[in-house]
Amino acid sequence: MVLDCRSVTAAEYAGGIAAFNEGTIDHCTSGINLAGSKTVTLSNGKVIKPSDYYSYIFGENCGGVAAVNKGTITGTRNATVVEGVTSGGIAADNNGEIYGCANNGAVGSTSSSCKVSGGIAGNNSGKIKACYNSGHPSCGDSKKQGMIAGDNSSAAVRNVF
Repeated sequence: MVLDCRSVTAAEYAGGIAAFNEGTIDHCTSGINLAGSKTVTLSNGKVIKPSDYYSYIFGENCGGVAAVNKGTITGTRNATVVEGVTSGGIAADNNGEIYGCANNGAVGSTSSSCKVSGGIAGNNSGKIKACYNSGHPSCGDSKKQGMIAGDNSSAAVRNVF
């Protein structure tokens, strides 16, 4: 589990787990976003506020799990806020397979620099199956934003909600 996905400078490719995935990412969690005012007490007794966790990824091409996916991402969840020119809750560019994943983080921005924003994938030419998005995608170019994919060129998108 990656808890603190704090980017300090924008990168061309940024991902919560990997910038580029050409293998398998299996059952991982990227980021945490706590809402409200409830504090959390860790096992060592340290008390933290929700604002102490900073899960935010930004870059030109950024994904909550991987910026570019040419492999397989399964059973993985993103809760990181993702903001970039091309943004995806799981992957900015998916040319592989995303299966059984969930995104709960906000994706994109209302800035005119945002070109593509998708809850699971920004650009999708691969497979997306059995995935869930509850994060809010937003994008300055409102024609290329979607709850699952901002720009989809694949017929292999199934059982998503």
